[in-house]
Amino acid sequence: MKRQGYIYEKVCDIENIKEAIRRSAEKKREYRSVKRILNNMDKYAIDIQAMLLAEHVELGHDRYMERREGPKQKVRQISVPCYYPDQIIHWCVMLPLQAIFTKGMYEYSVGNVPGRGGIYGKNYIEKALRNDRAIRHVFQCDISKFYQSINQDKLKWLLRKKIKDKRVIALLDQIIDHGGESGLPIGYYTSQWLGNFYLEEFDHYIKQELKVNYYVRNVDDMLMLDTNKRKLHKVRKAVEEYFNQNGYGLTLKRNWQVYPIDSRPIDYLGFKFYRDHTELRNYILYDMTRVIGRIERRGQPTVRQARSALSRMGWLHHIANGKNYYLKYIKPKVKKGKLTKIVSEEDKRNGKNKKGIQYTGSTCNP
Repeated sequence: MKRQGYIYEKVCDIENIKEAIRRSAEKKREYRSVKRILNNMDKYAIDIQAMLLAEHVELGHDRYMERREGPKQKVRQISVPCYYPDQIIHWCVMLPLQAIFTKGMYEYSVGNVPGRGGIYGKNYIEKALRNDRAIRHVFQCDISKFYQSINQDKLKWLLRKKIKDKRVIALLDQIIDHGGESGLPIGYYTSQWLGNFYLEEFDHYIKQELKVNYYVRNVDDMLMLDTNKRKLHKVRKAVEEYFNQNGYGLTLKRNWQVYPIDSRPIDYLGFKFYRDHTELRNYILYDMTRVIGRIERRGQPTVRQARSALSRMGWLHHIANGKNYYLKYIKPKVKKGKLTKIVSEEDKRNGKNKKGIQYTGSTCNP
């Protein structure tokens, strides 16, 4: 594997910094602290460039919040870095690294990767179920407390195998150390990419050494399809041994399952997969109905509500009965064209392109 160099120059490039400011500001332009940066972008971009060139970056203090996610309302502790300079620095370093990380990434690692979302994994799974009748068993598992369990020393060693630019390595080390004494903080933009990179060699081990026929990984949630359960039980033991023997610090949750495909639907990526069709999980339909009902009661939706509704309605394009569901339960209550117009007008005010591309991040006062 050829190590990558000459990256820090791209990190410090003024256009890269301005792009980092724009992307890190998405979804929080209404914050006064963020507006101040956007209204004086040239000045703050030069200030950040000076920090980077001097190799003297001072990161602020994170704040913490709890968020409930998923149908079980699982509580996660989120680290919220300051917008300036922390979140901008995170984007500055990751924008040039994205192409490098993506190049070596397993094709069906679908979590937090642009262009490889849940639909990308869904299409792969459907193709396996529809076209390969020899595939009869499923192994599903996920990693216990994935981000918190990541071995920082192991991660830094893997980064040094990939990147030879010492200044980029020093900046990544600083960000990793700043996030806490162990693991990676949930809430950092860098954690999404570093978490996927951490399992890059593991993914290739699954496919090339264990030769699993079909394999998808959504961050820490893994799905494997193969011909018989005996092989998949061996794979499960091999995964645990791989983590133990290679210093990853990771363990599988005890709720792993090996079962026949035709015994029940595969519940994964927000879908229920059958041999001949695919359905949405009930909680997604419930969540969609709840959001639509809230908009109906309000009458005039906010921009955030319009985005939320359109995002959820997008799921319907990927199931067989999606159009009927839309016509029966959504169209009588909310007009899709009205929601699209609200979002489009907001995007134009913010100078976004027609695609309305969304980026992630969180904020606190600089």
